[in-house]
Amino acid sequence: MSAKRLVAAVAVSAIALSACAAVIGLEHVGYEDASPEAGDLGDGGAEASDAGTADAEACTGTVCGSRCCTKGANCIDSGVCANDVVDVSGGGNGSCAVVADGTVWCWGDDSLGQLGVGNGAGDAGDDTCTFINGATSLPLACRFVATKVAALPSGMTRVGAGFQHACAIQGTNGAVWCWGHNANGAVGHDPAGDGKCPDILQVDSEGGVPTTPCSGVPSLVPGITGAVELALNQATSCARTSMGEVFCWGSGGGGQLGNDGGSDSFAAVKVLGLPSGIVQIATALYAGGACAVASDGSAWCWGNTIPPPEPATFTAHRVMAGRTTPLSDVAELRFGVANYCARLTDGAVICWGYDDNAQLGQGPCDAGGVSTPAPVVGIPTAVALDGRWIHDCTLDADGKVRCWGVAQDGALGRGNLLGDGKCTTLASSGTATVVPGLPRITRIATGIETTFAIDDSGRLWAWGANDTARIGHAPKSNKDLTNCGDPTNLSVCNPSPTLVEGLP
Repeated sequence: MSAKRLVAAVAVSAIALSACAAVIGLEHVGYEDASPEAGDLGDGGAEASDAGTADAEACTGTVCGSRCCTKGANCIDSGVCANDVVDVSGGGNGSCAVVADGTVWCWGDDSLGQLGVGNGAGDAGDDTCTFINGATSLPLACRFVATKVAALPSGMTRVGAGFQHACAIQGTNGAVWCWGHNANGAVGHDPAGDGKCPDILQVDSEGGVPTTPCSGVPSLVPGITGAVELALNQATSCARTSMGEVFCWGSGGGGQLGNDGGSDSFAAVKVLGLPSGIVQIATALYAGGACAVASDGSAWCWGNTIPPPEPATFTAHRVMAGRTTPLSDVAELRFGVANYCARLTDGAVICWGYDDNAQLGQGPCDAGGVSTPAPVVGIPTAVALDGRWIHDCTLDADGKVRCWGVAQDGALGRGNLLGDGKCTTLASSGTATVVPGLPRITRIATGIETTFAIDDSGRLWAWGANDTARIGHAPKSNKDLTNCGDPTNLSVCNPSPTLVEGLP
């Protein structure tokens, strides 16, 4: 199913919940505590292990500890090659990754400059993608494979891809650079001086007329230093600093900025009501707010995050999760179209909210959902969690990836599009199941109908929807499928993990 078609479907239920709902984007997920021992593999099996052994024995590049750096890359740290992927963020119709040499690479749709590789406003693109809307297709400027964001300074360490914009953090000082869709100032400056691009979500009615402020060249967000994490939505950006504070900028009409105001801000403003020591922030794909986790295990949200029973507020409030006592012992909180999931400090994962597409991971779907947290079925001990659309994934301590929720378009990575059944009109699975065919994974991230995983050799794997090359290869190549679980839809996908192409 295409992003646009599914956005439209979700919008109907979202509008019924709140008049101030807004499309929320994506931020990265990365965890060092899942780092593997050398040669230890997940479900990649003997084939992956043999390949790694052969590479080490016949290294024609730079030997880097137990690693062999390929493609002429240098060794920049013990066991770290300059071309290792170290961070990834799944976006709306495009995604981005950071490589160990401090460069950022993006791929997919670039119609609003969200890949950061254009001149001025948008990008003519090296390729033409087909954006799928049911049985209708629209041509887009895009990049089939990863392309370097050349205008960024050196030393980038983290990246966040929003629905139609992206940001990156410079490691030396924690400065934030952003590019792409800027209608409400989400890029961090007044959009009045930006060029114009055609807004894809309005292209049918506007005929592709360039009307939306956009910037294909990265620019520095003023007033932000010490940033260590990003959380982006379609029109709002947030950053967590090393001091445990959260700052947001962009659209704020529904309380998304958390500064007790109800208007947009082109400058970064501090989120109010949060305790000290924030350690994680998150947004969803279709909601008008954001959430955070504090070092004491408490969870907090602001704006309108849609899934009940959390209230819509203009400053941060503590998450109760339908209980008389606040949610506690939280290590990580994520929320999607209509559900919350939390990874607890003991590695358990609990979810609550709507369950019309099995996104709570509690077996058969429940149209009514649940208001209090319940454990996800099939998870042993999780060290990472992500989910901001209608599927969720975890990373086990042994490097295995497990996913649940909507199976159409291949986002669950199981090699098929069927799942366990249909909850609404979408094939879904309510049990967390291991993604086969992967070596040991150290980081995960999800996007719209896509999932990404970095392995212990620094390679980036992707699976799911690919009609705009958002999993990093030319659509209809690499054994891509068409009509991905829906005969009325012309979308392109790959339900099996494949390597993102074009990276150094």
